[in-house]
Amino acid sequence: MRRAQLSVLYLVLSFLLLFPSISLARIQISDGSEDLRDLFSSAEFVFHGRVVTIESDGKNNDWYNGVADLEVDRWYKGTPTRPTVRLQFVYNRNFGNGHLCIDLHRSASWLIFAKQVGNGVFEFSDDCYGGLPVSSILASTTHGTGIQQMQDDLIAGLQDGDSNARLENIKRLGGLRLLSSHDALKNFIDHGSEAESKWAIYAALRSGDLSVLSKVQSIVINLNQYRVDPDSSIALEIAHLKDSRAVPMLVSVLESANMDFARGSAVQALQAIKDPRSVPSLANHLSDPDSSVSYNSLVAISYITHEASCTLPDDWHEKEGEVNRRLASCQQWWQTQGSARKWSELKLP
Repeated sequence: MRRAQLSVLYLVLSFLLLFPSISLARIQISDGSEDLRDLFSSAEFVFHGRVVTIESDGKNNDWYNGVADLEVDRWYKGTPTRPTVRLQFVYNRNFGNGHLCIDLHRSASWLIFAKQVGNGVFEFSDDCYGGLPVSSILASTTHGTGIQQMQDDLIAGLQDGDSNARLENIKRLGGLRLLSSHDALKNFIDHGSEAESKWAIYAALRSGDLSVLSKVQSIVINLNQYRVDPDSSIALEIAHLKDSRAVPMLVSVLESANMDFARGSAVQALQAIKDPRSVPSLANHLSDPDSSVSYNSLVAISYITHEASCTLPDDWHEKEGEVNRRLASCQQWWQTQGSARKWSELKLP
């Protein structure tokens, strides 16, 4: 097994042991964490539409079959068929398994990712993320269909007088992951409401905008519990940072964050970046109270230093207690040799 897979395997096994009852269910990501480019590439049709009518059987209190007519304002992908689309769907009010999550009553305007299933009849291409609420306001100029036009329309919708609609468009811009959204998001980061500012910071972080790192650091370090909110989403998102300029912020989070999952996100990013400056902090967390943080600190040190005392053998998962033995040997190496090196002066690998 490749070493790059070790930390993922360890976390997956831990999750299955801790939560066996949901191990076969689809894990639903939080609202605002969707990847629009992934949804765009996998959908046959993508369009901006407004709900005209919704018909449902209403026979079950927990879920219902529905058919909606939507007036299409903009096609982003797929050959336009007609100005009004008929969309069949199922909505489950208790969507704990990550399916049937889209309640078209939630908003008047939607970003729809769909597939055609019959004569002029569509379904969501993803039954939990194939419909995302957005502002009804679109850009006055067009650049053809596609991601660029979608970004232009989402930015135009930030002028919506409805605060809820503005917030949805901020979230969707984060889902596009385009650095070119910086200027549109910056005004909300600096001058928006608390909710708009937090979601705009999250959207900017997802877009690769490192100018928000100081704000990210403050938010993540001060987290006291996990919630389905932008603060916790920001803490999870830092795991995807790949730029060495983020190392000081990541080290600060590792050293100071109260929440295990926040420290874990920082370690995962440091694993990927492989910057020698992070080794002293990683060594300090070989004895972290959270076992996944200590394990991933060990793996990160191994990636950066290639020190045998800190490197798990390929068959470590077959040897009981091997992780603890290797943690102890790595701590010993750090105390006797590693701590004497000037890690801040070493060049990136």
